Amino acid sequence: MTELSQTQTGQPIPRWHKWLLWINIGLVSAFFAEVVSGSDMFPYFHAWGILVVVPLYGLHCLVLATLVFRYGRPTLPALYFAGTLFGLYEAYITKVLWNPPWNGAGALKIADVALFETLVLVFFWHVWMSFILPLLAVESWLTNSNTILGYFPTRLRRFFSGPANWLLIAALGGLFVSFGVKSSGDALRSGLGALTVLGLFGWTWRRLTRGKGYTLEGLLPNRGEFRFLVFLLVALYLFTGLFLRPEAYPPLTGHLTIWVLYAAMIPLLTLALRRSKSIPAELTKGRLPQWLWLAGVLTFTLFAVLAESLLAPLNMLFGLIGWFTFAFLGVVVSLRLAWGLVKKKSLASD
Repeated sequence: MTELSQTQTGQPIPRWHKWLLWINIGLVSAFFAEVVSGSDMFPYFHAWGILVVVPLYGLHCLVLATLVFRYGRPTLPALYFAGTLFGLYEAYITKVLWNPPWNGAGALKIADVALFETLVLVFFWHVWMSFILPLLAVESWLTNSNTILGYFPTRLRRFFSGPANWLLIAALGGLFVSFGVKSSGDALRSGLGALTVLGLFGWTWRRLTRGKGYTLEGLLPNRGEFRFLVFLLVALYLFTGLFLRPEAYPPLTGHLTIWVLYAAMIPLLTLALRRSKSIPAELTKGRLPQWLWLAGVLTFTLFAVLAESLLAPLNMLFGLIGWFTFAFLGVVVSLRLAWGLVKKKSLASD
């Protein structure tokens, strides 16, 4: 693992500058994953959110992003299969992949694993909402680099380069969250709270690091920091594995199914990282405007309030469409990326 804790001019980066960005990554990831899903509308305002939820997302993002950047390149397959490992935390930490609390005994299961929850959470939601989108947002808005977009396929690169498309994502998120939010008042308070917290930490970061020329890659953990963050992440797994919903653990079959998923995702990530080293980045011109994240949170809040107040009879429909769409996309994208990696490896060995 190479040491890259320097600016583009070769100057060392103060640790507290890095730590402040890491906090921003955890906050943004928690917003995309928890607030947009309606799972936790106020993760920044209670002890569990501050001590467990935000660190959980921040640690996963930092550890997995460091693996991708240090041992390969942030191509879509590398980020995607790293994101699936992120999503598998829903097994041993939350136990949702075995016994989702919202379905009780009614979840459709295969080999003691909840089918739809696994397809949605492992192969779509945490890949994109917890990992890829937060990294894209943080890099585009808070650093001077655009590395991830440079390795994306052309269509995705164009999509995520457009401010209007980010607002579209925010609007769709607002419609989807109405499936889980309790009231339009909660939606409004949650959005304003997120706007305040993300605004404060984002503004503080930009104010204190103005003109520093920092890149996302340079701000990721170095070798020693990486090992410490891995230790913290393992400790979090052990703590929550023992004390968070221990009654939701499945029979041995459920554990074996999750182990099979890990055994499939880790080699695919390794292969994606190996192949990514030979893929050149495309030049990505322009940057997202700094006001966009503010507009995005406000758009999300507006559509969540409208959906909850004026479109309340359609909330269940929005949620069901979202779940089935996410499951479908998770299956299609994961199989396509995996097939692309295996096919290219096969052709290379012929």
